[in-house]
Amino acid sequence: MHHIRRFIYCVAMSLAVFFPRAAGQTALPSPTVVSTEEAPKRFFNFFVPARTEITALSPDGKYLAYTLREEEKLSVVIVEIDNPTKAKTKVAVISDEQATPMAKLKDKEKTPAQIRWMGWVTPTRLVVETNRVCPVTFGGPNITGATNADSGASFVAAATVAVADDPLFINMVGEIWAFDADGQNARSLLTPKDIPEGIPFLSGKQRQLARAPHIVDYAGDDPDCIIVQADGIVRPNSLRRVERFKLNVNSGKLTELEDYTITSHQNYLFDREGKPRIAIPTSVHDAFPHVMTYDSGTTFNRWKPLDQLAATTGRAAFSVSPKNFFGERSVPLGFDYDSNLLYFASNTGRDTFGLYGLDITTGKLSHLSAENPGFDMYNPGPGVFPDSLVFSLFGHEDPVLTGEPAETGASTVAGDWENNMAQTAGADSDSAVGNHVSSSALMARAEIQGRAASIVGRIDGYPLVYDRFQRKVVGFRMEGWTYTTRWFSPEFQTVQRDLETAKPGYSVQIESWDSARQRFLVKIEGVTDSGAYYIYEPAKKKLRQFVARAPWQENRKQHDTTMFSFTAPQGHDISGLFTFPRTARKLPVPVIVICSSQPWSRVHTEYQAEVLSYADMGFAVLQVNTRGAWGFGIKQREGVRNGYEDAQVADISMAIDYLARGFAINAKRVAIAGEGFGGYIALRSIQLEPTKFRCAIAIDTILDLQGWVAESRWTNGDPRPQFIQNFLGGAARLKSSPLLTQPETITNPVLLLSYRGPGGSLEPSAYIDARKLVRAVSSKDVTAEVFDLTDDYMAGLPYAKSEAFRKIEDFLNVNIYNYQVKSGELKILKD
Repeated sequence: MHHIRRFIYCVAMSLAVFFPRAAGQTALPSPTVVSTEEAPKRFFNFFVPARTEITALSPDGKYLAYTLREEEKLSVVIVEIDNPTKAKTKVAVISDEQATPMAKLKDKEKTPAQIRWMGWVTPTRLVVETNRVCPVTFGGPNITGATNADSGASFVAAATVAVADDPLFINMVGEIWAFDADGQNARSLLTPKDIPEGIPFLSGKQRQLARAPHIVDYAGDDPDCIIVQADGIVRPNSLRRVERFKLNVNSGKLTELEDYTITSHQNYLFDREGKPRIAIPTSVHDAFPHVMTYDSGTTFNRWKPLDQLAATTGRAAFSVSPKNFFGERSVPLGFDYDSNLLYFASNTGRDTFGLYGLDITTGKLSHLSAENPGFDMYNPGPGVFPDSLVFSLFGHEDPVLTGEPAETGASTVAGDWENNMAQTAGADSDSAVGNHVSSSALMARAEIQGRAASIVGRIDGYPLVYDRFQRKVVGFRMEGWTYTTRWFSPEFQTVQRDLETAKPGYSVQIESWDSARQRFLVKIEGVTDSGAYYIYEPAKKKLRQFVARAPWQENRKQHDTTMFSFTAPQGHDISGLFTFPRTARKLPVPVIVICSSQPWSRVHTEYQAEVLSYADMGFAVLQVNTRGAWGFGIKQREGVRNGYEDAQVADISMAIDYLARGFAINAKRVAIAGEGFGGYIALRSIQLEPTKFRCAIAIDTILDLQGWVAESRWTNGDPRPQFIQNFLGGAARLKSSPLLTQPETITNPVLLLSYRGPGGSLEPSAYIDARKLVRAVSSKDVTAEVFDLTDDYMAGLPYAKSEAFRKIEDFLNVNIYNYQVKSGELKILKD
């Protein structure tokens, strides 16, 4: 039956090519699978996953483990640091074939194999968490032991739902492996099948839904164990289960620990023990301001305003609204191992964000206070907590991740919820409810669920740095001119300073260290340099490179990247990065400006494949910290009140003129490009300054900001577009946005790269708007094109990215370099 359904699905997708889908819609072309030889390779090496992406230093400082990608296979190599020339062992962990969901029929590329977490639990036992696909069979209420024939791996205590007469399949990702330093005793410890969640349906059946595990910490009370978390789906009553386990890395024994039930109407910040401690509303259905509350531990009125606790600190304002999102507020960052110590960032009463500690039991500030008058110690993102990483600024929380219907949020009708879950879980159901997600989207998003499994209680990432040996916070990541870390320990701060002195202008990140603090594992990278991993020994002042992240780039001379800063005539500072190409096709060198994907984002100094691609085309690449960017305090954001695009375009223009006085660049041959909001700025630039910018490139861009804000409010209740609306100029200014209302003012060539949406679905409004704009501009005899982005591009896969940048290069060759070859009249020459 399953094969029949797969056949019907494929036939339906083929027929969709010949029949219109809806009024005003055209059918998508049928998927075309191409070999890797046919795919464009011009920029492939810039976007391909690094050969080494993750490393781990053993607790005794004896071994270094690192991932090694060889074509479609991913292995882990272990070397002795004192004898690095010969690998101690090499363990094949996963291949691209094992990481690609079986039902992603439209993909041209395989999903790259990934190791999502790797660490030494003991001095000789290494644990890895992969994105290996685990097909889960649904169809009955009973659980039976099984093995995964598709991946070739046998599971310890593995389980799958018993196969009924009409099974369906869904792919979950996430498998945890362990092996010794010599490669022996390798075994699979945990898969999504091992930790299912029982879901009752109105039909009386008990559905077992697999949950993707993810590693969150080392177990402090047991040196042979790690802590694993599994997140459940949202129930009809909007409740959701979060469960933690202790997993023994030698025996595979799984022990249940905490089990909490939370509501989907709140976003939570968890402590190190896995307990939800701070909450905030997640929808515009809750009136602004959205007030943060903390768990007071009392029986009645348990959740109380965090401002009430911190009232006497002078650092309150633990709420968020459109009025204060870019103003004064406080942001919880995470808890120490002492679960009563909360770290938070605040700019209340200040221009820049400082970092502070708050004792939850007393409501008083701790000893920690880190401030910088010139830089924000923390740069807030579009989310509220640092764990809000799975949300897309232009979308909303995925219905497959939450178990919610795709259109309306959490359902209050039990029957609708059951039908939706029948689709989500793959349970046998012939119902065709309108709010179901498509099967292709389901498979793709099931992979996302594993890749971003930390959607609840992410506690192991940015910006706090934890010491597993002392079990406390020892530093925090931040951005000054480069990515850096500020350490609470003078010893660690000295190490950071030594490394940054040795590698000026590079982002230096201390990844880990041994228990004796004799050896430090360090990642160092630059804007056009993917970098390498090093071992640093402070006592010897010895820095050794052990493994390059992308060695195929090491043999090529890197482009030169320069930081710049100057004061504008209006009195505000403008800064950024300027990358000069190693080989110029024309002198003086043409320029391309890359606008930030979010208008408040600052320029980053980590490796950027896009910058490398443009520089390889022969362009000088300019990135500007314009007014409104995080990182430089509140005052400099005042300049965007009268229109953020006007201020940003003006700052970019002044940066071009400033650099033209010191570099051999051609200020009359300037292109401008951007993705997301950056594409909007690029298009507005050629409207506002048509003599300054020759052409514009907009990638996956929202053209109708007012429509986007309104749609996000009424379709999914996402509050983040409301938070940023004032920054964009408010409702009145958005309504008068001239991109779609005044396309005739675009007189220079434009290229829009836009996502047409998954096959079988209606074209998104952003794609329709892109087509509309191109038609309007083309009607005035101005060059305007739309290039369709694929699912692979949206997933960041390298051939799709390379194909898109080859299209961009062709566009720039014509409109900047004027590489248009005319063959002339054909003549026949006599012998």
